[in-house]
Amino acid sequence: HPKLARTLARMDGKPMIPYYIDAPPRYVAPVVLAAREWNRGSGSGLPFKRVGSIAQARVVIRSGTYPGKWCALTMWRDPRNPYGRITIRFNETYTRQCGDTVTLKSTACHELGHVLYGPTREMHNTRPHSCMNYLSGSNRPDSTDRRVINQTKAGTP
Repeated sequence: HPKLARTLARMDGKPMIPYYIDAPPRYVAPVVLAAREWNRGSGSGLPFKRVGSIAQARVVIRSGTYPGKWCALTMWRDPRNPYGRITIRFNETYTRQCGDTVTLKSTACHELGHVLYGPTREMHNTRPHSCMNYLSGSNRPDSTDRRVINQTKAGTP
């Protein structure tokens, strides 16, 4: 999306999505690996880049104890402004169901996909090899996810 590209930080002259992990160490590897999966083979020119402080980040990854039976969710500070701060929250209350390393990576991939798709676009699917199918257990986006993201970034529906 052209407006998104103008609001992002730059890395080597190209836009990037800076993220900061403000969560216990067990979340670091799954989030970093999931970001790497979205960056791999992406022609969107919008890679995720881990940064050293919350002040530098557009996406902040946190964990906490929240009510409800959900593993994680992605929240925009203001859903009417998809270019502002985004928080991904992992739910410590529900970690028995989704707290192992494999599930955390799959969940992180899914939530980072929400960041790329934006707050108003439905991106869940039933494709068996897509992390956007939250029932699949896949820990990476599939080729259709990448194509849709690249089209969206290029300004096409």
